[in-house]
Amino acid sequence: MQSGQIGVDLPTYLQYFLGGSNSIRGYKLEELGNELFGKNQFLYTLEYRYTLLPLRGFKILKWTISAGFELAGFGDGGIAWSQAREFALDRARFGFGLGLRLLLPGVNMIRFDVGMSQFGDAVFNFGANSIFEARRQRVR
Repeated sequence: MQSGQIGVDLPTYLQYFLGGSNSIRGYKLEELGNELFGKNQFLYTLEYRYTLLPLRGFKILKWTISAGFELAGFGDGGIAWSQAREFALDRARFGFGLGLRLLLPGVNMIRFDVGMSQFGDAVFNFGANSIFEARRQRVR
C-alpha cells in the first residue's frame, strides 16, 4: 500500500497494473492492466511444483550444461485500487493454470505458463525466476 495521490504525491509510474507473467497469469497485462490498476495492490498465489528431472549435468558435444525440469500447478488472484470504494470483491480477478519450469544455474528458472482467467480465456506467459522473486523485482 502507498499513501498519497497518483500524479500529485506519487509519480504515475508507481501505479500497479495487474495481469501478465508476474501477477495474475490468466490475463494479459495489456487487457487487465487497463481495467485493474491503482496505487495499492493485493496479490496472492498458490503454486505447487513437482520435480520431473532434478538439476544435473548434461554433456552436449564438449560442453556440460546443467539443467532440470519441474511441472507446476498454480492459482493467482488479486486486486489493485486507489480509492477505498474501489476495494471490492467484484473487482478482484482470479486465474489458474499449469506451467513448466526449466531450472538453470545462475538464472534460477525459466517459467512457461498457460493461465486461464475466471472467464475461461487462456494466456501463455513466459518469465524468469520464480514468481515470488519476480514480483519483488517487477516493474510497475
